[in-house]
Amino acid sequence: MKRLLLIVTFILASLATFSQSRISLAWNPSTDNVGVAGYCVWVDGVRYDSTVNTQYDFPVFEAGEYWLTVSAYDAAGNESAQSQPFHVIISDITRPDVPEIITVEYMEKSATITWMESDDNVGVTGYHVFLNGNLLDSTETNRYELNGLTPDEEYRLSISAYDEAGNVSQRSREFVIKLPINELEMSIFPNPSNGSFTIKLDNGVVQENTSIQIITLSGQIIYQIPIPERTQMPYIQEINLTPIVAEGSYIISIIENNVRTQSLRIIITRNILYQAGNNEFGIKLYGIQPLIIPVTLSSEPNQK
Repeated sequence: MKRLLLIVTFILASLATFSQSRISLAWNPSTDNVGVAGYCVWVDGVRYDSTVNTQYDFPVFEAGEYWLTVSAYDAAGNESAQSQPFHVIISDITRPDVPEIITVEYMEKSATITWMESDDNVGVTGYHVFLNGNLLDSTETNRYELNGLTPDEEYRLSISAYDEAGNVSQRSREFVIKLPINELEMSIFPNPSNGSFTIKLDNGVVQENTSIQIITLSGQIIYQIPIPERTQMPYIQEINLTPIVAEGSYIISIIENNVRTQSLRIIITRNILYQAGNNEFGIKLYGIQPLIIPVTLSSEPNQK
C-alpha cells in the first residue's frame, strides 16, 4: 500500500497573543500530495492536542519555560515530523494572596506575631512587615518578633507577601497591638464526664466591655459571652462546643474594649476519653496550647 508523503512547509509564526499565562500559536498551512487533515500541537515533546485549524489557543499555563512544536497529518494517518521548536517564557505577574494575622504572643516588652501562610501560583518567597504604615522589615517565615514595646502604647501592624518575581500582595488588615497593663489570668479545664470544658478567670479586674470570645483560626466568631464589669474573681464559665462546631483548632480569648488581652488555643477531636495510670482520667477532646493575642482588628484591608 502506497504511503502518502507529507511535506511540512509551515513555519511557526509570532504569537498572536501572549500574556502572563495564555498563548495563541499560529503557523503556515502544510502541504500534502492528497491533503492535510489536521495538526497536532506538542508541548515539551509531549502531544498536547490536535486541531484542523492553523492556529491553536492554549489554556492557562503556569509561569515557566515551554517548547512548542506542531506536526501535520493526513486522512490516511500519515504524520509529518515536528516543526522546529518555538521557545516561550511565561513571566509570573500574579500577586500572592493577602496574608492574615491570626495570633500575637507577647512577653513583657515584646510581641511575636504569626500569620497564615499565603498562596501563590508559583510560590511565596517571603513577607514584608509594616509598623504604623511604614515598612519595618522582611522575613521568609510566617512569624516575626517585635521588641522594645511600651505597655499601653498602640502599634498598628500589617503584613504583605511577595514572590520571587517581585509580585507583592495587598497588605493584610491592620491589627492594633497593645500590651495589656491589667491582665486577667485565664485557665481552661476539660470535663471528661461530658466533653465540655470550664474557663476560669482569676486575678486582675474585669473592665468595662469585657467578654469571652471563641473564634476559628480564620477569625470567624462562633461563641461570645459578656462578663459583667467588676465581676468578683474567680469567674467560672462552663462551655460545651461539641454540638455546634466541627473538629479543628479554635482560639478562646478575653476581649477588653475590642483588644484580645489573653488567649488559649484548643484542638477539638472526637476521641473523648482515655485512662492514664493510677486511675487518673485524661481527655483527648481538647489539647491546649497557650497563645496570648492582644490585637484589635480594623475593618478594611490596606492597599499596597
